[in-house]
Amino acid sequence: GRFKAWAVNKVAKFSRKHFDKLVTVSFLSYAINKKINLIECDKVIHNGCSLVPSNSEEERTIDFVYVGRLFRDKEVELIADAFCLLKRNNPNFHLAIAGYGELESLFTSGKFKNSGIDYVGKLSQGEVRNLLQKSKFFISMNPLEPFGTVFNEAVMNGCNIVTQSTTGSCSLFVNKEYFHVADCITPEELYARLLEIHNAYRPISSSEKDIFIKYMSFKRCASEYKELCTKK
Repeated sequence: GRFKAWAVNKVAKFSRKHFDKLVTVSFLSYAINKKINLIECDKVIHNGCSLVPSNSEEERTIDFVYVGRLFRDKEVELIADAFCLLKRNNPNFHLAIAGYGELESLFTSGKFKNSGIDYVGKLSQGEVRNLLQKSKFFISMNPLEPFGTVFNEAVMNGCNIVTQSTTGSCSLFVNKEYFHVADCITPEELYARLLEIHNAYRPISSSEKDIFIKYMSFKRCASEYKELCTKK
C-alpha cells in the first residue's frame, strides 16, 4: 500500500545517493522512478529466477486462473466479477483463484462464495505449479505490477498470459502469440475480452519455453550486472 510505496521511494533515494549504480527491474519501474520519484536509474535488468520448468502433458482443464495476493491493488475483484459473468453465461468454464489477503472473505463467505469460481486458498509453491500445469490462461490485472515472478512461472508451466499493457513484464512478451492484452476497466469489458482470448488459446511450444527459460537464467542476469559495473 502507501507505506510500501513510501519505503521503496526512500530506499531508492538512499541508494542513488550512496551507490555508484542503481538498477531497476522493468521499464515501468524505470519510468516511475524517473518521472514521479525523480530518481535516475542506470539500467533496466530483468530479474533472473530459479523456477523449475514443467514438461507436463497433463490436460488443461482450468480455463482461467489467478494466483497471487488478494489485495485491492491487484484488481482481484475485477477479475472475480468478470469470472462470474463468464460462469453465468458459460457454465462449463472452469475458473480458479489461489491466494490470500484482505479480500479472502469475499471468496470464503462473501459475494463470490457460491459464484462457481473455484477458490483454493493459499498454496505451496509445488501446489501452485500443479495448478498452473492444469490451466490454459494465467490472468493478472494489476496495471502497475513492476515485474511479477508469477508471470514467469506461468509461462514455464505452459500458461498463456493475460494482463494489462502497462505492466512491467510486458516487454518480455511483446509479439508472443501466447501473450494477450486486456486493457479493461469494467467487469463487462473484461468478460467480453476473455471470451475473445479464450478462442485464441494455443499451447506454448517446447522451443518457446526453452528460449524464455534461457533468458530468465541468473547467468544472463549476472552478466548484465557485470557489464554495467565494469562500464566506465
